[in-house]
Amino acid sequence: MGIVETPPQCPVDSIILKAAGKHYPDTKWGCVNSIEEHQRKIAFLETAKGDSKDSLAEWELKKFKA
Repeated sequence: MGIVETPPQCPVDSIILKAAGKHYPDTKWGCVNSIEEHQRKIAFLETAKGDSKDSLAEWELKKFKA
């Protein structure tokens, strides 16, 4: 909408992890207890995003709505 800047990334939650292809227990977003675990999940989402030119936040929004 052009009102605020696009966030640098999306929330790492079970809905988007499932949409990206993760399976339980890897969808347990509440088990992110270290920056390394968070970075692994973001890297997974970036890989799942593939060639999309969307930012990770925009890609997540489209997946979340699907």
